[in-house]
Amino acid sequence: MKPQIKICKFCGKPFTTTSNRKIYCSPECCYQIQRKNITYTKTCPICGNIFNTYFKSQKYCSEACRIYRNNNKHKIKQPHDADLLIATKLTKTSKKKKSDESKKKQAAKATAHKLRMQWQLEAKKAGISYGQFVAQNKLQEIF
Repeated sequence: MKPQIKICKFCGKPFTTTSNRKIYCSPECCYQIQRKNITYTKTCPICGNIFNTYFKSQKYCSEACRIYRNNNKHKIKQPHDADLLIATKLTKTSKKKKSDESKKKQAAKATAHKLRMQWQLEAKKAGISYGQFVAQNKLQEIF
């Protein structure tokens, strides 16, 4: 097909194309016309704010809500207040001191790791796999 000169439906500039279907001079003009015509009204699942967006897939009203959701996926069960969201974000930025409970958990993990390493060495010396060695120890504990 021969090149044709057309006028962009958004900005009015002339442009050259070989397609009969092209009506915009650039992807930017196409994007702007879509953005200009369509808006979606949504409710933020984190803070409950109602907001307008140009993007159908947008779920959160702000970057703060999006970040909060990504950092707390396992904790969120119901929408939170916007003030609570900001306060939580501010408190998370400060370093937290380790509580006694978390220190005990770390010590227990370290002990379990040392025991596992010791059992792996003993299993290697005995010429059996770690799983077989653990099974033997469990049977000895039972009987």
